[in-house]
Amino acid sequence: MGPALLAVVVWRVGPSRLLEALTNTDWRTLLWVSSLNVLVLHLKVVRWRDLLRQRGYHYALGRAYVAVLTSVYLGMVTPGRIGDVLRVQYARREAGVPYSDGLAVTVMDRFCDMYVLAGFAAVGAAHFASAIHGGLAQAMVVSIGLAVAGPLVFLIPGVAEAALGRVYRRFEARLGAGGLDRFLACLRGLLTPRIAYGLALTVGAYLLIYVQGYYIGIAIDAPIGFIDSSSVLSITSLLGLLPISISGLGVRELFLAVTFPVLGHPANQGVLFGLLVFVLTYMTYVLAGFIAWQISPPPLEGKAERADPYTAVRK
Repeated sequence: MGPALLAVVVWRVGPSRLLEALTNTDWRTLLWVSSLNVLVLHLKVVRWRDLLRQRGYHYALGRAYVAVLTSVYLGMVTPGRIGDVLRVQYARREAGVPYSDGLAVTVMDRFCDMYVLAGFAAVGAAHFASAIHGGLAQAMVVSIGLAVAGPLVFLIPGVAEAALGRVYRRFEARLGAGGLDRFLACLRGLLTPRIAYGLALTVGAYLLIYVQGYYIGIAIDAPIGFIDSSSVLSITSLLGLLPISISGLGVRELFLAVTFPVLGHPANQGVLFGLLVFVLTYMTYVLAGFIAWQISPPPLEGKAERADPYTAVRK
């Protein structure tokens, strides 16, 4: 659905107008923007390793980069971002982390993203409340609501056990008897004051992403303020989590085509802004993840020795 939606948006704004806007782009600024991806990635790797460390597991920094990059790669080329499960496999095979613990850490890592993003998106929704209407506004509200309410299914005692019990039984042979209880105990055990560090790293990563958006606007001669950059990118990132497109492609450009005229710039520059965000951030990670995949393929059927499900390499 996403590519089809993108084609409609490009047709509506006019491909020739899009190319005209592209010719006025400052590519040196865009190169600098792309280089910030290294810092964003580093903050996310540090967050995941810190969550593992809180549960007593040590994962080498270089290997953590490979695990995160390959999972990001798979997540960005598939709807729903299912690539995160690869991190669990890497951690299991390379650091002896039990599946239940690795899954809990990775889920909490994703929760950090969702809650911080929902906070930024709520501010952005209020910022654009007078400009966004109809189905797009409804999708925005639904996305924020799901981002806030979804994790509660796992975190409220009794709710997760009832909701996930039947699903878990399908994977019990791999995860082991009692794995659901262990997963939930590990997940909830991460809700300590230390989680503030993970949230701070997440805020830092998103702020860097919004700085990227601010300078992309400058590069295409359509400058928008930092608050506007934060608002549009947070909302489009949240809409991109809906499993209707790949990395928000099409949905993001539609939203930007609507909001850029509100910011004083033509719709074609909004679409170009969205496409450059996709290429300079998402596609950069896809390329880096693809390279990491080739260098160190995911241990899906590896020959590594299987660790006892309740033991692991401890720091």
